[in-house]
Amino acid sequence: MMSDVNVLELEVQNDENLMSEMEDVPEQEETSQDDELSKLQGEIEALRTELRAREETERAQSRFLSEIAEFEQYFPEVDMHSIPDEIWEKVKNGSSLASSYALFLRRRDLEKKKVGDFNEKNRRMSAGSLMRGEGEKYFSPSEVKKMTPAQVRSNYDDIVASMKHWN
Repeated sequence: MMSDVNVLELEVQNDENLMSEMEDVPEQEETSQDDELSKLQGEIEALRTELRAREETERAQSRFLSEIAEFEQYFPEVDMHSIPDEIWEKVKNGSSLASSYALFLRRRDLEKKKVGDFNEKNRRMSAGSLMRGEGEKYFSPSEVKKMTPAQVRSNYDDIVASMKHWN
């Protein structure tokens, strides 16, 4: 028969083995729970990021639709496909479509006026057209001197008009 001491030692050993096994189980469960918790937190963060991206896309689409509605209100005759790329670039960078187009038109009109003013200045400074119109010609003083009296009579009106530019 076993002695009481041996039985006690055996029970103590069994208790120690049991305690050792029990300690290993919670550590494994805790590690498993920590891994799963980290995984879930990562998924939550990914979903939040995706949600923010969708909200940003929806805001951009909403802004774009309101920009188009405003543009069509102010410029109903303009085809959206005829808008230059430079304006779309400004809209992408945050400018209003209607205001960008209005500035484009203003710059274009100023450029046309500038060119028109320059052409008018050149027209005033030029000697004029050599051909006045259909049938009207320009004659220089040397050409008139070489004409016969009959040629002068037949070209009299053109000669008088040409004399205005002889100075």
